[in-house]
Amino acid sequence: MSSEELKTNVKRTVRLDRGVGGEVTLSKHFHAPGIGRLRDGVRARSEARALAEAARRGLPVPEVLGLERNGASWTLRLQWIPHARTLDEVTGGLDITAPPHAPGGRTRVHRLARAIGSLLAAIEASGLQHPDPHAQNVLVDGADKLWLVDLARSRFVRPSAAGFERTLVLACARFRDLSTRRFRALVFRAYLRARSASFPAPDPASVERRAMEKQREDVARRVRVWRRTSSLTAVDEGPPRTVRALEMGEGPEPGWCTQRLDCSRSEADAIWAHLVRARMHRLPAVRPRRLALSPPYFVEFDIPAQGAGEPDEPACEALRVALAARGLRLHGSPIAAPDGAALIPPRGDLLPMEGS
Repeated sequence: MSSEELKTNVKRTVRLDRGVGGEVTLSKHFHAPGIGRLRDGVRARSEARALAEAARRGLPVPEVLGLERNGASWTLRLQWIPHARTLDEVTGGLDITAPPHAPGGRTRVHRLARAIGSLLAAIEASGLQHPDPHAQNVLVDGADKLWLVDLARSRFVRPSAAGFERTLVLACARFRDLSTRRFRALVFRAYLRARSASFPAPDPASVERRAMEKQREDVARRVRVWRRTSSLTAVDEGPPRTVRALEMGEGPEPGWCTQRLDCSRSEADAIWAHLVRARMHRLPAVRPRRLALSPPYFVEFDIPAQGAGEPDEPACEALRVALAARGLRLHGSPIAAPDGAALIPPRGDLLPMEGS
């Protein structure tokens, strides 16, 4: 058997396994450090039970193929969904603003919106409550069928209007930066057509308002996560002790350069938090690379190599539209990316729009 690591963090590693006969499966290895390892079995069994119950209730989930203990760790084996990408990846590469005459654009957009709406209706009917519903926990296969994955800490309750609205608000909060309000309206209409529950459907305006508030809370929390070791960052003990963004790799992309600012702790923290917020909101910005957590304090980020020129007005307007969709405005002047797009600069702030 051969095995390919797909992703890993301190508590869990996900691998793609290929057997000698050509069969392909997915394995999730639970291996929390220290005393946390005592809960590995609980996590593995809980997720296996949730997936089995979800399948029994008609939700599209991968089949559980086995659960086994390997010394001090546990392994959950699952059906592999071929040609699948996360909903996050699919929506990121899809022009959800495509006009009706765009070849195939509108067809794919509407098909995806219908699939998401139908999945939401199925989740509502099943009584599934997921603590962190987001687009990386939904797979889209080659036929545009959606699959729910990673049901850790999920549970099933009696379906209710209040319970599902909470789930919908959480999902919308995590999906707002991947979609336009128009696309979310398509999803909501598809959900209304597909739902079978007898209780009233959530109000879309209320869901949007609460989702924006929840999104701001989530971004503030995730900014704090970017100061410790996680799936996105790593802490190097130094000296000085630093945190670095793993996605940035060893060096900047062509057309970019890494800039370091030696400054006070408060200024370095402010620049880092500002750029991480932009990253969390999926906004075009200067890219955070490394932050010193102990003296001497500094912050590093990748910035266009040709200097901080001014973008043209269409590029600035595109940035303003992206900010407005998130209920934000930029305090500061954008700079030009190598491709001409308007970027959020290292110094500045993302402020709530008036009335949002």
